[in-house]
Formats: sequence, C-alpha cells, structure tokens
Amino acid sequence: MAKISSALYEYQKKKRLFYVSILTSPTTGGVTASFGMLGDIIIAEPDAYIAFAAPGIISRRSVYEPLQTGLIAIDSMIPIGRGQRELIIGDRQTAIGQKASSVAQVVTTLQERGAMEYTIIVAETADSPATLQYLAPYTGAALAEFFMYRERHTLIIYDDPSKQAQAYRQMSLLLRRPPGREAYPGDVFYLHSRLLERAAKSSSQLGKGSMTALPIVETQSGDVSAYIPTNLAQLLLKSQRLHGPAGTVNQRAQMVYKKNESVLLWSLL
Repeated sequence: MAKISSALYEYQKKKRLFYVSILTSPTTGGVTASFGMLGDIIIAEPDAYIAFAAPGIISRRSVYEPLQTGLIAIDSMIPIGRGQRELIIGDRQTAIGQKASSVAQVVTTLQERGAMEYTIIVAETADSPATLQYLAPYTGAALAEFFMYRERHTLIIYDDPSKQAQAYRQMSLLLRRPPGREAYPGDVFYLHSRLLERAAKSSSQLGKGSMTALPIVETQSGDVSAYIPTNLAQLLLKSQRLHGPAGTVNQRAQMVYKKNESVLLWSLL
C-alpha cells in the first residue's frame, strides 16, 4: 500500500487543498511534497514513497463499472470504465491543454464550478528542472493510489506524458546514457509502462477502489507515428484521436463562402 504524507490527512479534514508541487531533499535524497493551502506550506514526510510496482493480476478485477463523465455523447458512444487506461491523442486546440501555460486557467475553471473540493493538481511548469518534471506524474499516481486503496474511485489525467519523456531524455543525456531513437534512452517504454500500469480496478481484498488513467499526448500536424505516441498506443488497449477542422484556414473560409453563395443563389431563384 502506498505510503503518503500526513499532509493528505489535513486535506481530508479541511478540504482546502488546491495545489501540489514537488520538492526534493538534497540531504536525504528522498522526495517530499509541499501542499499550498491559502498561502500556508505543509511539508510532507521525507520518506514518502511515490514509485510503486503496479498491482498484480490477482490484485485486479475486470473493468465492469462505468465511469460517468456527465457527457451523454461520451457515456453512450465511447464509455470509460473504472480502472481503465485510455489514450487521448490529437493536435493543439483539440481539447488538449499544456501544463506550463494553462495551470492557472484550469484551476480557475475548476474553482468556478466547485470541482476543486475533490481535485488535486500536481504541476511542474516548463521552467522547472527536468528532475521535477520527471517525478510529477509518479507523485500524482501515488496520490491517486492513496484514495484507491481506501475504497475510493479516482480519475487521474496525465498532460502530457511526452513532456515527461523529454525531461527523462534530458536527464539521460546529461548522465551520458546511450541514446536510442530520437535520442531517447532505451528504457523510455518502461518509463510510461510502470506509470500507466498502476491504474487498476482493485480486488475486494484491497478495498474495491479504482484508479482510471487518461494520458493526453499532443501531436504535430496529426502525426501519430512519432516515437512517444506509438509507445503509448501499444501500452493501452483503447485510444481516442481528436481531429482538428479539415483543411487550412483559407480552405475552410472558401468552403463557407461557397456554401453561403449557393444558398443565396437558390433564394434568388
């Protein structure tokens, strides 16, 4: 079972936790987490573990409970189950946000809708060191596991794993590890597999909780054949690809003009 800081117990009492950042201890080498609560900082335990092995086959149950999103189109046509792992892939401006530029906007949106009462945000922006960007997803997974093993149903969204892979590549190059395809290290596949396999529907012996993972990957011009997107697609059994509007801006404007022109001519006749 995941060992998490006692600061989470303060969260359960006060329900005021809204932001999570990662700190490293240069003296002990352990990983700690700071929780910002209306300007106050609570330091986590120095030995709070964030990297755990994924649950085994015996500890899992089949995905049979639906995860209600509240959107009829998604719940009816592309339903998601509790404990499922589903990849969301697409270009920019197709419902994919970036952590570095949109954390404040996301927090504001969630606060306006009262969703921050049951939401924890783990964020490391682009100006953070590569080591912290590498550790951020594992910290979020540890927090989700904390509630999963306590008979809760959690949903974790990774935005996005390709940025973690880039940070891991930077660390590996500085450590002079042999580079592979696109200068990524050879174990970059294991980087994401050990993270996404932690999402599961736990058995009755472990509390019947669940952890649903939705990794989001941004592509360039619809190119899904890049190294990281293909790795994630192989890891997951289901994926949703988001498409932008067809054609360029000029082509779309021309199509709209021709459509309006035909309607105008038909009305004149």
